[in-house]
Amino acid sequence: MVDHRNPPKPPFYNSAKPGQCRWCGQDILKADGSINKRANWHKVCVAEYKLIHWPNETRKAVYKRDKGICSKCGHKCAHKYSDVWHLDHIKPLIEAQGDLNYWKLPNLQTLCQTCHHKKTGAEATARAEARRVAKLNEPDGSS
Repeated sequence: MVDHRNPPKPPFYNSAKPGQCRWCGQDILKADGSINKRANWHKVCVAEYKLIHWPNETRKAVYKRDKGICSKCGHKCAHKYSDVWHLDHIKPLIEAQGDLNYWKLPNLQTLCQTCHHKKTGAEATARAEARRVAKLNEPDGSS
């Protein structure tokens, strides 16, 4: 079973050859156009990897982009302590099914604690209702 909370890694992440980027799979070239067999990452790929796989880097980037302002109510959230902000996936991770875009910055937003609890609760209620309706529509096998 795939863990929906952990972002997937590309198929060549663990099998990249020297000079091949572990993130994008492309060759890493030196200035003269030859393959740099001492490198495993493009600089831009390292940055993207960190934003997706390192939660502290993700949180820093989202807080900086959103300036700590809740996307729903506009409340200015504190960076730390009691008035803490929440990092929210606009499209929930439970729906990701291996799609890496669910972990990228366009799908992330700042929410205050109150708005995050409301949004998460509404999403959970909608999923439960969808399961209930699907179960009611299943054939019961008594044909």
